[in-house]
Amino acid sequence: MPGLRPAFDFFGALNARRKAALDGYAERACGLDGQYFNEDLLTALRPYAGVLNLHFDAGTYTEAPRLLSAMRAGKVMVSEPLASGLVAGQHYFKLGAEFDETQARETFEACATYLCETYEFQTFLDEVLRVNAAL
Repeated sequence: MPGLRPAFDFFGALNARRKAALDGYAERACGLDGQYFNEDLLTALRPYAGVLNLHFDAGTYTEAPRLLSAMRAGKVMVSEPLASGLVAGQHYFKLGAEFDETQARETFEACATYLCETYEFQTFLDEVLRVNAAL
């Protein structure tokens, strides 16, 4: 329907790979112009059903800042394959899969529960300190 906003939003640096992927998803997604952080990002994400995650480089990995921003905004992720135990269809929608808005809340909740149960904040901080001490 003309005039409807795309269902998903991408935010982050656009390289050639991300631009091509975003262009291929153009009817259902858009990219934010400029840089958004904190409350400005939450406000910008409000009208969308989810956050589109496009990897900067080919591979299977998780870009934690985007994932955490989506969680903070209460938005489900639509993504290329994620690492760290996150399962497509359970914790996020796989890029190109049918998006079911009724299932989006359940998927968001499953992801939030997994993250909270898996990554206790103190354990996370201890690991960051351990890795940084080794540098």
